Amino acid sequence: MDEREFRNEVKLHYPGRQTLVDKAFTIAGEYLKKPYYYPADVSKAIQLVGRLEPVIAELGKKQENLFPDLADSLLTSDFLVDKIKSWAELVRVEIFNSQDPPFASLEDMEVWIQAQVNAQPKPTSWPPKMHSLEFLRHNGKRGNAMITEPAPPDWSNPQWRGDTRKFTALNWLENETRIMSKATGFLQLSLVQFVLMGTKPILPRYHVGGITNYHKLPSGEKMRPTHVTLDIWARDLKFDELQKMYNSYRYILGLKRGKSLKEEHLDIVQLVSQKGEPPRGKGVVAFWESVKAEWNKKYPDREYQTWKGIKKRYDSIIAILERRISGKEGTK
Repeated sequence: MDEREFRNEVKLHYPGRQTLVDKAFTIAGEYLKKPYYYPADVSKAIQLVGRLEPVIAELGKKQENLFPDLADSLLTSDFLVDKIKSWAELVRVEIFNSQDPPFASLEDMEVWIQAQVNAQPKPTSWPPKMHSLEFLRHNGKRGNAMITEPAPPDWSNPQWRGDTRKFTALNWLENETRIMSKATGFLQLSLVQFVLMGTKPILPRYHVGGITNYHKLPSGEKMRPTHVTLDIWARDLKFDELQKMYNSYRYILGLKRGKSLKEEHLDIVQLVSQKGEPPRGKGVVAFWESVKAEWNKKYPDREYQTWKGIKKRYDSIIAILERRISGKEGTK
C-alpha cells in the first residue's frame, strides 16, 4: 500500500481521533516513511500512535520535532520500561488482583476511573485535602479525576510501601504513578495508561512547564505568580531544542518584548512611593505635577515635559509588575 492508504489504515484504529494520527506521523517524521507499506507496518504505527498520544495530549501544539531521533528515544524508553515492568505489575495486583493490564481501550479505562470517582467516600477533613489524577480520556484529551482523601505517604522504596487497603484504588494509582514519574522521567499521564492498558510510555527529551501559585492576601487581593520548570533527559540536546525551550519559557510567562526594567523605572516608582498612593479621582493633576517637578529637579538630564508623561511611564511599570505577580493588567 502507498503512504495515503497506510495512514488511512492506521486512522481506522482511532475513530474520531484522525488528527491524533496526523500529529503522531508529524512527530515520527522519517521513522515511519517507506517506499511501500505492509500490514506489519500498520501494526507498528498503531502502537506508536498509542504511545505518542499522552505526549500529544500533554504538550499540545508544542510536540512537533520533540523526538529528532525517534528510534533512539524508543530504544531508551523501552530499556527504562523494562526496569519498571514489575513495579507496574505489582500495582495492578494491588488494585485488580492480576498482573495483566485490566483495560484494552481508553473508553473502558475512563469508565472505570469515573466509577472510582463516584464511589469515593466524602472528605473527612475541612477544608478537604483533595488532589487529582490526570488521565487520558476516550477522545484523546486530558481528564482530571478528583480524589477526596489525602495522598498516601510518598515513599520511594518498595520496602516502605504501606497497606493498600487503607486507600482507594484511585488514590493508590495516582500516588504510585506519581512516584514512578519522579523515578523515571516518564509523564504521569503516560504511566497511568501504562498501568491500566499496558501502553508503553515514551521518555520526553525535555519538558518545559509552568506552575502558577494562587494566593489571596489578607487585604483580599489575589496573587498568582507563575514560574517555569525545565526538565531535560536528553544526553544529546540540539541547538534548535534549546530555542524551543526558550520560546516555551517566554510563552508560559506571557513575555512579548522581554525587556527588563531599568534603574530609571526603579527611580520613578521609589519617588512616587515616597509621595504616597497616587489618587484616582480628585487631585490627580496636582499629584502628578508635583511628581514631575520633583523628578525634573532631581534628574535634570531626564526631564518630563508634562505630568501625563511621567504618569504614563509609572502606570506602564506597574502594569508590568502586576502581570508578573498577579497575572493581570496594572493601573491605567
